[in-house]
Amino acid sequence: MAYLKPLYNIINQGKPMKAEKVVETYTIAFTNKKLYELLDPLMESSKEADVVEPVKAGLLGNKYGYAPKKDVITGIIEKIRSELLEDGEISEDVIALTALMDKAGNLKDYFSKYEQKELKNKIKTIKQSEAGTLAKEMAQHIDALDIAAIFPVLFSNI
Repeated sequence: MAYLKPLYNIINQGKPMKAEKVVETYTIAFTNKKLYELLDPLMESSKEADVVEPVKAGLLGNKYGYAPKKDVITGIIEKIRSELLEDGEISEDVIALTALMDKAGNLKDYFSKYEQKELKNKIKTIKQSEAGTLAKEMAQHIDALDIAAIFPVLFSNI
């Protein structure tokens, strides 16, 4: 988990830091230096774990980047499907990832309309349960991060 060291260095500055402040640190800057300090080790770790593959990137396709391998995505989607659409234990990771995918509008890329409805209902039920405290907090953090990420974009156009 050495790839998280840059994030740890930002967070561990003596006093508690809100998630919004962390997002601002990476998004409101004259350069992307801090962002790349976080993303580069993460990408190296992903390459070492063999979960990404090189792809053409850039507006003209003349650059290279990395994208998740299809079998990795399929495995994750199947895990979400099995935990949320079937009876049984649901991990915090699956709840968090599903909430993020929902917020980003990615559920429709991997799940049918019926499955999306079932996923959202299941998460809603989890949020309303006593065990859903974490899910509620996560949803609030996702909303706050979403707002924190939008503000720099809005104000950069002024």
